[in-house]
Formats: sequence, structure tokens, C-alpha cells
Amino acid sequence: MADKLILTDADWRARLSPEAYEVLRGHGTERAFSGCFVGTHDAGTYVCAGCENPLFPSGRSSSRAPAGPPSPNMNSVSLKHVTE
Repeated sequence: MADKLILTDADWRARLSPEAYEVLRGHGTERAFSGCFVGTHDAGTYVCAGCENPLFPSGRSSSRAPAGPPSPNMNSVSLKHVTE
């Protein structure tokens, strides 16, 4: 995991799109089921749009499978890197 990014507000605005800035820094949200990955079943790893750290794997189970607890081999976000 990369070190915590310490950036000014101007640096964050330059690094992120206006929508990403609102979601990541302004505590905004996107409309439900409107993201570009809705319905995607390709295997891969979601990464943080701000720091590019891996968040969790995707595409490893059938969309018809019942939801359950996360797989033990999933990457988890370290709480020491989460701030309010």
C-alpha cells in the first residue's frame, strides 16, 4: 500500500476530475447504478481514484450467486489509511 497522500486542495483538484473531486474530497456521491462499471463482469481490481491503491477484486463470482461475506483472500482497506 502506498503512503498516505498529503496534497493541497489545489493539488487534489488538479489530480481529479470535478466529479471525482466531489465524491472523494467533498463527500459527494454518484447516482445509484450510474457508474461506468455497472454490469461489468470482467475480472480485475478496483483501485482508489485518489491514490491508486488496490481496493477489492471484481468479476470473480457469478452475478446470480447470493451475496455473502467477503472472500478471505480479498484485499481490505487498512483503517489506518482512512480518515474522515
